[in-house]
Amino acid sequence: MKPLLFVFASLFSIFAFAESEPLNVQPNDYGRGCEVELRTRNGGFLQSFYGRDCNEALWQCEEELDYRRRTGRNPYARCEIVRPYPPPPPPPPPRETWTCIAMDRGQEEHYGGHPGYGRSQREAADNAMHVCLASHGRCFISECYPDRRR
Repeated sequence: MKPLLFVFASLFSIFAFAESEPLNVQPNDYGRGCEVELRTRNGGFLQSFYGRDCNEALWQCEEELDYRRRTGRNPYARCEIVRPYPPPPPPPPPRETWTCIAMDRGQEEHYGGHPGYGRSQREAADNAMHVCLASHGRCFISECYPDRRR
């Protein structure tokens, strides 16, 4: 009788686990805390779990879920990440850089001039003039343009 009861309990737990949704969890990169909810098959709320990161909160939820499945209560429940909090900071804005080309006023012995780079047009022009004046006596800025870099 005991072996038959064991087989029945094993099959029930396998079917209960097979019908639950797989957890697709990304770790919380910011490590600032997380809230996970235990929900019924129909989405009804059962319990909340909190942790320093989502892995910790999920572990607590899955422990409770295993207990509930073993005892036959809410066998089709699932753990769901509600929110990492506080929300992660927004990505930094793209940084705008400038490129300026300085040419000498005399005979340019190479094609393209001397490039200079900076976070502003003024900084890029100063850098280009510095590079040009290191090789030539008289220089001018021929062009400046912004580039978008991430």
